[in-house]
Formats: sequence, structure tokens, C-alpha cells
Amino acid sequence: MAKRSVSEGEKAKLELMLQLHNQGVNIGTETVAKLIEAGLIQQNNEKDTIAPLDNGEAIRVSLKLFTRQKIVTSKKQTEADKHITIVYTDKEKNTIFLERERSVSEKIFKKEIAGSAVYSGEEQTITEQMWRPESKVKHSKQFTEWIDSVSRPDGFWNSKFYKPYELYCRQSEQWLQEPPPEIKDEEELFNYRITEASRCKENSLYAVDKYGELKEASSKGMHKYISAKAHKVLLYLLDCGYSMDIIKARQIAFTTTIAFWVLIKAMFNFNFNAKYLSENKIKAEDTLENKIKYAHSKFPIWLQPEARNDRIQRIVFGEKGEKGEREGLNSSVEVLPPGKTAIASTTPDATLIDEAGNIDILSDILSDNLPTQYGYNPDTGELELLRQIIIWGTGGYMEKAGVAFKAVFMAHLESWNEKNFDSGIIPIFFNNWWKPGMTKAIYERLKKEAYAAEGPTAVAGRIRFHQGFPITIEDVFLQGGKTLLDGEFIQKNLDRISGEAGKVSPYYGYFEPIYDIGSPAHEGSDVPYKIVGSNWVPCSIGDDRVTTMIFLHPKKWKNRYYQGTDPIASDNGHSKMSSVIWDKHFGTPVACLNFRTDNYRYVFQQTVLLGIYYDAEKERGAVPELIESNIGTAYREYKDNKGLGNTFVYSSELPQILQTKGGTVLIGVDNKGLRNPIIIGTLRNVFETFGERMWLPVFFNQLKTFTCKQKGNGETWEPMDKRYNWDDTLFALVYSYLCAECYSRRNPEELEGPTASKNNIAEHKLTRDRQGNLKYITKNEYNRIKSR
Repeated sequence: MAKRSVSEGEKAKLELMLQLHNQGVNIGTETVAKLIEAGLIQQNNEKDTIAPLDNGEAIRVSLKLFTRQKIVTSKKQTEADKHITIVYTDKEKNTIFLERERSVSEKIFKKEIAGSAVYSGEEQTITEQMWRPESKVKHSKQFTEWIDSVSRPDGFWNSKFYKPYELYCRQSEQWLQEPPPEIKDEEELFNYRITEASRCKENSLYAVDKYGELKEASSKGMHKYISAKAHKVLLYLLDCGYSMDIIKARQIAFTTTIAFWVLIKAMFNFNFNAKYLSENKIKAEDTLENKIKYAHSKFPIWLQPEARNDRIQRIVFGEKGEKGEREGLNSSVEVLPPGKTAIASTTPDATLIDEAGNIDILSDILSDNLPTQYGYNPDTGELELLRQIIIWGTGGYMEKAGVAFKAVFMAHLESWNEKNFDSGIIPIFFNNWWKPGMTKAIYERLKKEAYAAEGPTAVAGRIRFHQGFPITIEDVFLQGGKTLLDGEFIQKNLDRISGEAGKVSPYYGYFEPIYDIGSPAHEGSDVPYKIVGSNWVPCSIGDDRVTTMIFLHPKKWKNRYYQGTDPIASDNGHSKMSSVIWDKHFGTPVACLNFRTDNYRYVFQQTVLLGIYYDAEKERGAVPELIESNIGTAYREYKDNKGLGNTFVYSSELPQILQTKGGTVLIGVDNKGLRNPIIIGTLRNVFETFGERMWLPVFFNQLKTFTCKQKGNGETWEPMDKRYNWDDTLFALVYSYLCAECYSRRNPEELEGPTASKNNIAEHKLTRDRQGNLKYITKNEYNRIKSR
């Protein structure tokens, strides 16, 4: 097939699509055909595509499975790979594989393989002490990162490895895999039953998977409980004694699982008392009868403690002694409808609040209950978190009680993100993918049905769909309102990004300044020397140090990258500093800084370093930057002090329609008055034109809650709820695009020859001082230090 000539704009888009295709991303058969027609890839007899690389190797991509394989031309390397055997575990199937002819880097091995190996050598006996935490409020970094990974949109597939949880699950599996004992006498029978009771008390996952039965409308009237991955995570956290605030997809069987758990706690512990608040009286009675009492009746008789039902809302385990006193376990579960004083009169060991999104007095209930969670420990002489509270619910009814649930959850999430764990409550999100049996095909079918509806209730129906089958936390608390682009467009792009999450994942990290040690900074500066470069430090997602996410790292081009910044106005407040790099060649945002800390100068520094990092020319020191002038004074002064004020876009360089009359604004764009709707319109155009090329989900997540509100005779665009939603990255995005448009006559050009030497001072060496800061020192000084 002859090569087809293409325009520069189309060529740039095809180059981006080629890069994604080589990563195994499904870019569509039509785009693949364009790549073949343009001569960028070839197709073999198996209909796989072959893309040559500059180093003489090639990438082969299967168009059936969308898997990629590097074709190695070195015979020596090919022969060496034949002798490699990788041993790794599949977390989903809990099986071990031996795979030959698979060569992986040390980084991939540590991340995907070595970290998954819970056991080596002979199987070990797992005890409770190996998985139970030392504290329920002082969390390890590994634990918080695991919780955060569970709550992410791709958490079901890509949650972090957490060894205590894996040990907990493996302990249950070990016991379940044991063959039935051969019991010869009464003593062996007695010992077996004692062991079983002890195991049920220690590991609820084992108890429910072995003895759990559910009432069901079928010929048998019941079916066996089988825990899914979501239930395993939930039961582990419950057995550890953690308190939780849970938002989740619908029909995930958490009510059933938590009912099993509280029953097991009451059956196998002395003096354990729980209160279970259901949505209303009818549901409370149903939960007690059909989920708790029924489940109790299906345990073997010899495991069942005697149950005394004082009243219809309560089940009590224990024999009645003299003068009405209890003997035996003396444990109980009381199921009640919500009420302001439902819990206040007692201090239950566990408080369970079901369908919290439908309880409008949730805040009142919690204000009475939370102070009772701590108790005095005579052994340590300190207050400790001795009791549990579990809150769970789904989205919906945001015009009613859902608002209260959102306020409570977001408050817990904010404290968690700030590493304030004093409340003892862990906010956690189980999205649509954690639902047992859910697949992407089923989700797409259900979404198609929801979006096919028309008429006055169509929008409300789509919102309910996303509330019931949420992918992000924002989905759970969606409310009606006019969004900049319709919900179908937003969700389509989010699904596109999440669908390729394993192949196109942002890089997370922060920047370190590179110093010229020969140029001390001025007195009062936040850095010791002049900043002459920027070093990228990669981190894992969820790391506290992360300030920036990168889709594509900079290439050695000129006139290609432009920065747009929506700055913070002060060192306190809700808004985040956001700065975006626009790639003019590919027509897409390639990096996004979006964070804030109490140290506002560090926030400013990271923003400056972002612009330095993408400057390949090294002529002005950083890429051109357009800031919002309304609130950018402090940041502008900071960057000026670093000698980089020359990179700001002047107001006079903007399109005339965005300039202020009389030149009242010298630098940046004024986002007020008549200019605001023009900026909003440009933002809409950016998404409509370049949306399919965007691979950073933060833009679409903020777009989802960016709504139009009537104010007086006009309208304004702002976050749905300013307490919990943001729009910073949206404005940074449109500013980065406008920045590039200010230099529309400058075409991106690939620089000839390597430019690495321009990044360094020739007579200096890059090293670190005693504080770990990157800096340049002379070669002579470097050699002298090295020879000591």
C-alpha cells in the first residue's frame, strides 16, 4: 500500500496514536488503518501490527487481545531469555505460575512478582498476631497506601499488596482446605468442636465461608455464602477492629456480610453487645429475622449458643440465671430504626449504621456515638479506641438525607488525607468493579440502557445510574445540574481511560531543584542557591510527596510546551494550586500539578520546577506560562525572585477579546466580567476538540462536578459543592491552551542532535550536599571530594 501524505496536524495526532498503540491501547480499527496507510506500522500474516523502533527492535501488537511484545533482534538476548524462569502468584486465583521465556526488569519484578509472594519454602502456620494491627489509630504507611489504592477507580484490579491482609485470607484458606478429621472418640470430637469455635472467633472470613447460609426464594430456600474479594477486604478490616465509613456500589452484599460478622462476634465472644441501625422499622425487623436469626439457625447445633429473643428487635445469647441475671456469653445484637437517642443510652461494642444515605439525622446520631468509642485501658493507663462504628451506604437521594451522608464521609476523608487518624474512622470506597460478577460488558450494557431513556426524567435516570454503579467517589454524590459537557461525553472518556489503566497510567512524583552552587540565593530565599534545573523524582500513587502527574515526559523540541496556572491566593483555604503543561505538537495536556500544603512557597517552587522541567531549549529558563492575574500576585513575585519573570505571558499578548481595557492588567489573564464566558467557552472547545487525546482522568472528574448556577440575572460556572469539589485543573488546562495560542506563529520543531549538554553547566558536576539537595560543583571540587 502506498504511503499517504498527511498534514502536520494529522501527523502529530497519528504519532500520539502510534505511541498509545505500541503500549497495547485499543485505538480502534479505523485509526490502526490510518497508521498503516501513513506507513507508520506494518501488518503481518497473523494480522498483528509491527512498529519498528529506532534501536533496530520492533513492537508487535495483537489486534485481537491488544497485548504487546517487544521483538528482540539480538540472538544472545533471545538465547538468554530461554533460561529464565519466573515464579509469581496470581492474586485473583491464588495460584502459582512457572513461566518461561519471559524477561522482566528488576523494577517490574519487585512491583508485580516479588511483592506478591506471601510465602516461600514450606507453608507456614498463620496466627492471629501475624495479621492483627498493633494500633487502630496509628497506621503504617503500607496500610494507608493499601486503603487508598482500594478506593481508587482501578482499585479492584490494582490495589497495593498488603501482607497482613494476604495472611488473613490465607489463614482462612488453610483451614478450609483441611480434610474432614477422622474422629475416633468423644475426646477428639470435643477437641475438634473447641477448635472450630476458636477459629470462628478468630477469623470471621473462615466462619462465613464454611458455615454461612443465605435465605433465598428458590426451590432450596437457601444458598451457600461465598465471599468475594470485596467481602474479604471488609471482613479483614472488621476483624482487626477498625471503624469505617464506607461508600459503595449497590447490591454488593455488604449488609449481608456485616450481619454475618456481627452475629459471629456475638456467638463466640463474651459480653459483646452491638446495635444495628437500619433505614426504618420494617427493614430493621427484616434484617434481624432473615439475615441474623436465620443465619444463626443454620450453624451446626453444637456451635450455636442458646438464643433468647427478649423482643422482636433483639437477639440475646446466654442463659437466664437467678434474679434475671445472665449467664454464659451474655452477648446481644439489637436491630433498630434510626433515632437521635437510639445509641445514646448505651455504649455498644459495635455500632452499625446501614443505608446511611437514607438517614437524615446521621450527624446527630454520630455526635452522640463518637465520644463513646474511646475507653480507658487499665493496663496502659491511656485512652484507647475500644469500640467500633461502621457506617455504609450508596449514593442517591442527594436532595434529602444523602447530603448528610456526603458531609460525614467527606469530613472523614479530609481528615484521613491530612493524616489525622484520631477519630479512628477509615473512609473507604468500593466502586462498581468490586461488585461480585460485574464485568465491563455488563456495565456498558446497563449504561447504554440508562442513556437510551429520553424525556424530562432522562437526566435524573442517568444520575441514578452513576450513583448506583459508581466508578469514582464523585459518582456517588452526583446531583442534578447543567454540566459544561453532557454526562455521556464525560463518562465515555473516563471509561476509555480506566479501560486502559494498565497500559496508559500517569507517572506520579515531584520535582527537586538543581542548583548552581556558584550563585548563592538572596537573603530570605527558600532555596540556598540559584535554581538552574529541575529533576523529576518518581513516586508511587498515594505517596505523600506526590505533587504532579505526568502523561508524557518532555521531548527535545522547541516551541512545543506551554504552561497554564490557576494559583492559590494564600497559604490557607480549600483551593489547590494547579498548573498544566500543554503539548502543542500532540494537542493534549501532558502534565498536571494539583496540590497544596501549608508551606505555600513549596507549592510555588513545585510549579516553577514543572515549567523548568519541560523547557528543552534552556534559553529563557522555563516554558512560557499564562497565569490567572486575579489571584496570581504572590506566585508571580515568587517566580520573579527566581529570575524567571520573563516567562510570563503579558496581557497584551493574549487574543484581543481577552485583554483588559486600558491595560489595567499587565501580566496574565483576568477571569472576570465579559472575559469569563469566553474562557468557559474556550474550555468547552478544548474538551470537544482534544478530549479523546486526554489521558489524565483528573480533568474529567472535575468536569463531572463543574456546573452552571443562576446568580441574579446571570449565570456562573463553579464546582457543584465548593466544600468537596474543585475546578482548579480545568482553569489551568484552558490557560495552558491559551498560552500556546498566544504563540500560534511558533511551530513546534524537533531539535537537531542531543540537547542533554544544554541541561548542565559544562565545567560542573551534578551531586548532592549533606542535606540531600541536588547542586552543581566544579569538576575539580568533585574529584577532590571523591578522592578523600
